[in-house]
Amino acid sequence: MAQQHGYEYMFGNDEVLKIQTKTKQEGMWVDEDILEMRIIRIVEFSSERKRMSILVHDKSDGMYKLYCKGADNVIIERLKEELEGSRQVKETK
Repeated sequence: MAQQHGYEYMFGNDEVLKIQTKTKQEGMWVDEDILEMRIIRIVEFSSERKRMSILVHDKSDGMYKLYCKGADNVIIERLKEELEGSRQVKETK
């Protein structure tokens, strides 16, 4: 799914994650930047949570970012409860 949006996993271990970003030009994917992030914490998937999460420190902008993967309905519902009206929520499918 991520590849359809221009992201390709390159490398990862317990400490570092590297992702190749791409853009579509004239119908072909073209490499852009390599994002390197330091892994701070991984919360593994569980059937109770119905999602997994990873907290990273993005070296390119110094920001801490939380990425979640899970059942769309669970993720969107939690975002709506906590962030409604305070942030823009992007939905991907």
